Amino acid sequence: MYALLGMKNVAVIEFNGWHSDCIYSQVLFLKKKGYTVHLICNKKLEGLIEDIHIADHVMLTDMSLTASVKVWFYLRKHKISKVIFNTAQCS
Repeated sequence: MYALLGMKNVAVIEFNGWHSDCIYSQVLFLKKKGYTVHLICNKKLEGLIEDIHIADHVMLTDMSLTASVKVWFYLRKHKISKVIFNTAQCS
């Protein structure tokens, strides 16, 4: 449905930081394809994220259960059509 409306919103989510080295290239690729990129990641990566400056929107969170609910509402509010989990390896 969002593609029909011309909305190209994507979120890149990094829970931990084990593969944070991939974030820059993923965001850069998506931006070149015309996506509005929302980067949602662990607060532990704040220093790294400040150095990137290419995502359109950044949400830092502690990735707790409560934070997961906040992420869900963020995705809905911003009409994110695609979500990329950068690291799916966590408890």
